[in-house]
Amino acid sequence: MHQDAQDFFERFDGPHVPPLGNPIVRRALRGWERAVVEFVAELDAGAALNERNEAALLAAYPFRADKVCAESAAELAQPIPGNEHPYDGWLDERHHIHACMRFAYERGQTYFVEVMEEARESVAAQAAYTLALMRGEHPEVLERAVAER
Repeated sequence: MHQDAQDFFERFDGPHVPPLGNPIVRRALRGWERAVVEFVAELDAGAALNERNEAALLAAYPFRADKVCAESAAELAQPIPGNEHPYDGWLDERHHIHACMRFAYERGQTYFVEVMEEARESVAAQAAYTLALMRGEHPEVLERAVAER
């Protein structure tokens, strides 16, 4: 819900939108998060929620060295300045797939949801593998990625 709200408000006040002339509207759009007390409380609990989400992701997709995206492992081992962090990239892609699946489901297109499930699982698994590598697990995979680069 937070991401949906952020996406909505960024349509009016994002980097690709002409500047807002009305300071009252500009302030309301930029301070929308503070307008919802419950949301602020959720932000405070965000770190704990994030830890639970990461633990669930790792539990759902146990590490498989043979399935790790070589490009993600190589970039974790030797980051490329200016590139998005591999974990963030997988999470963004997962978010977009979820959004498409929700949109299709709301419109009764369950066949599309079923087709997208394989992509969702693949992206979630890559996010889990990347997270495990970020945490220092399986350093041999990062070493191999550097050697193969």
